Amino acid sequence: MRYFIAVITLLYSFGLPGCTETEVGQEVALCKEAMKLNAKQQRVNQELRQKFIEGCAIGGGGRTPAQWKCVIAEMKQGQSYVNATDQCFLE
Repeated sequence: MRYFIAVITLLYSFGLPGCTETEVGQEVALCKEAMKLNAKQQRVNQELRQKFIEGCAIGGGGRTPAQWKCVIAEMKQGQSYVNATDQCFLE
């Protein structure tokens, strides 16, 4: 349940004013990478995995590339998506 709350929060937080197109492109790519890792950790089916990834297309969740890189690094070290975002999105 915590995961779905995190996803809903992510979807509602899209878009930061003042971001350049390049930054948004990086945010989207990094968000998609994090969602792919999350789908793998959650062992979800292909349809749900695609929904996770599609949520990133709007703007990378309004997070910076550095925040997404932090999430990805934490997840690659075995942290869950929720724990990684709790830690990395505080920046």
